[in-house]
Amino acid sequence: MKAWKPVDELINELKTISDIELGGPASPETIMQVERKLGGKLPVEVVTFLGKYGQVFLNDESISGIYDNDAEEESNGTIVGDTEECRKFFGLPIGFAVVEYHSGDYCLCVSLTEEAQVSSPVLDYNVFQRKFEEHPLYDSFLKYLISYLTQAVEINID
Repeated sequence: MKAWKPVDELINELKTISDIELGGPASPETIMQVERKLGGKLPVEVVTFLGKYGQVFLNDESISGIYDNDAEEESNGTIVGDTEECRKFFGLPIGFAVVEYHSGDYCLCVSLTEEAQVSSPVLDYNVFQRKFEEHPLYDSFLKYLISYLTQAVEINID
């Protein structure tokens, strides 16, 4: 879990300078229930995130996840709630799960396909044009998460 050390360090730093709240951890059983609701298997890095942290709330924003180990929770900020909202209102195709959503502005997603299990690129879904941008925003979910938390530290220090 060496790769996750920067995430732990950034979260610990954010705990001292901001109102960060974690929603987890989520159990393997809960994660499997969420995968069934989403209709596919989440990438390994997303599963690790859910198992360690569940969800991240920060400055009225969140990284979509699982709150309080509850697979039935479908409110905003949960991976199931955000994915279902983007599917219903913005035509997000089946086979993708939302990892960050700003109501009506944009959503960032990961693929639920077998090919994405290891690499887990984060894709930018344009809710207005109802299509994915041509290139992934991040090569992996972990790189996205580290970038998100690093930016949060920089914003909260200024």
